[in-house]
Amino acid sequence: MRLYPIVRLDLCKGNLAHRGIQAFQYPAGELQGINKQIRETITRKVNSVDELKTQSASLIAKIKKLNNDDLINELETDYNVLCKQIKQTEQEISELNGQIAENDAEIKRNVEQKDFSKMEQSALYKEKLQKAVYHSLSAMRGILEIVFKNGMTRYVLIKKHRNGGTYLLPDTFKGDMERKQIIVPSLRTDKDNPYSAQPMNLRYTFDEFFKAMPVEEYEIPITE
Repeated sequence: MRLYPIVRLDLCKGNLAHRGIQAFQYPAGELQGINKQIRETITRKVNSVDELKTQSASLIAKIKKLNNDDLINELETDYNVLCKQIKQTEQEISELNGQIAENDAEIKRNVEQKDFSKMEQSALYKEKLQKAVYHSLSAMRGILEIVFKNGMTRYVLIKKHRNGGTYLLPDTFKGDMERKQIIVPSLRTDKDNPYSAQPMNLRYTFDEFFKAMPVEEYEIPITE
């Protein structure tokens, strides 16, 4: 039996301490990619506005040379259409720049949150945890027992081989670390009287648990 390093307890699922530290809407890299696409769109729209302004200036020059009211009215209609297109496109550019600013702010927040996590999460867990003990079953398997200062105890099953994983058990599941068993609450029913269910506990060894239970529902990622 050995202490399991506290910094490894950044469990990203379940109701362990303060999961919100690393809850990002988008990864910073993804937001940077989105901003790159937005900037490319802005460049195309700016070029479009420049072209529209060139066309409108040309129309103004033509209108000034005309004496025919019908032609003037026709060109003025075309000019007004161009002005509307310019105004609409410039509004779209403004909105896209606003989206870039929002994404940049989110990227900054993500970086700040990440820095906080790296510098302070160990102290945070030490504040919330009473102890964390790793019970080794073999070189590649074990049970991590996490005891919080508020009295809650959680259990994590760990498989270290290539097809292994880390599995955070529901808080209603208990552990018998002397026998190295997982205790799962259940109900005993009478087929003749299904409404007379009585609470009972099912006990599983490590291997039995993986065969009997939907362990994929409990699997969690671990941040190094």
